[in-house]
Amino acid sequence: QGLDVEDVDFVVQYGVPRDVPTFLQRAGRAGRSLGSTATALLLYERAVKDIDLSNL
Repeated sequence: QGLDVEDVDFVVQYGVPRDVPTFLQRAGRAGRSLGSTATALLLYERAVKDIDLSNL
């Protein structure tokens, strides 16, 4: 379960999520207000080589 925090417009994820739905759920915490814009930033180590990030 996640936190329900209002007025979030920027989310930072550290580490590659295990799958696309997890990424989308975390990124979706930003910009939930109707008509708002938001930014989701994914930080990961360059050593992560065997993960296809093109679907994120």
